[in-house]
Amino acid sequence: MTSCEEAMFYLNNCPGSVTDGDDDGRPCEDQWCGHY
Repeated sequence: MTSCEEAMFYLNNCPGSVTDGDDDGRPCEDQWCGHY
């Protein structure tokens, strides 16, 4: 993955992918999507 948009795509379209470890709806927070 190279962006938050790509991480969101995986979260929404690839069942079983582990992109949101804390289950808060934001994937790859440490790498791409940041924290609130």
